[in-house]
Amino acid sequence: MNRDQRCPRRVRLAARGLGFALALAVAGAGASAAPEPAPGAKGGPLQVSLADHGSVTFQVPEGWVSQVQRQSPRSPPTVSFDPPSGEGFNVQITVIWKTPDVPAFDLEHLRKVVEQSRDKAAEGATIRTPGLKEVTGEAVRGWCYSAMDEHSKAEPGDWKYMTQGAAAFGDDLLLTFTILGNDPGEPEAAMALAMIRTSKYDRVPAAATGK
Repeated sequence: MNRDQRCPRRVRLAARGLGFALALAVAGAGASAAPEPAPGAKGGPLQVSLADHGSVTFQVPEGWVSQVQRQSPRSPPTVSFDPPSGEGFNVQITVIWKTPDVPAFDLEHLRKVVEQSRDKAAEGATIRTPGLKEVTGEAVRGWCYSAMDEHSKAEPGDWKYMTQGAAAFGDDLLLTFTILGNDPGEPEAAMALAMIRTSKYDRVPAAATGK
């Protein structure tokens, strides 16, 4: 049984956020697929192939365990990050590239979608940030917000805190992310956002580079 099957409340909390608008564009990419081997499974650089769309590399925090899932080798991947044991936190990043069904990612529209996500989350949770928080790196830009579930027991698998948002590399690659945990200081959220800010997108397909 996978982690989401064991933790239905976590799925409900996350569903109030970004999965509704952007991640739905890829209809649960990787949700039912078998995990791929993750080269950066215990921290360090993790390069994720994007089929003909190049690759994205994350600098995984020390000790974090990663899994890459997708429905097929050419489907957009979802990367999940967890502690080595237990369920202290969970981070999920879905990578989406533009297609005829998913057009170019306009930043102004992206901001509005994250705002809509925040408003939707506010229907069942307390928003912890007065406005959107900008997520900006050397090559990536986006926004996020944080929410708290007042009814959570703050137990493993019953997440109390969520940070959710999206960030784009130009207009052709999008990262949507959900960060779940029970520490009010949200240290994992800070590390995950740093990982997103420092992520690198190589537009050259791996086959063309010999990787």
